[in-house]
Amino acid sequence: MNCGCPLDRQAARWRPQSRRRSFLVWKAGRPNGGKAAEQASASASAEAYNKRHNPQVGDCVKVTGLEDDNTLQMTIVGCDSSEAQYKTAEVLTGAQECKPDTARAISLRGRHTVSTRWCFTTV
Repeated sequence: MNCGCPLDRQAARWRPQSRRRSFLVWKAGRPNGGKAAEQASASASAEAYNKRHNPQVGDCVKVTGLEDDNTLQMTIVGCDSSEAQYKTAEVLTGAQECKPDTARAISLRGRHTVSTRWCFTTV
């Protein structure tokens, strides 16, 4: 590969390409081009949020905010806690209705998800 250039110019010309190639190999060796750690962290924080604010049947919750202005937040608390207001009786999806003996029903609908309705009884 002789371009007729002096040897030092030829070496300088090829050096950036080899650096670029080694960078691409280094980047390709990392899952998702190095974004795997960011995605894992985001997934872990979303999972932690769901464990604290997405009650399942039998969980006791404290409800704060209003449904009307989108500030409603359900926080899972211990059933023996003084903060506990309601106990989750049912978690329904779609257009299902709560049983008549429920004390409160909360419905939330995401942008591209099926609506979820939580039915609560008093503690």
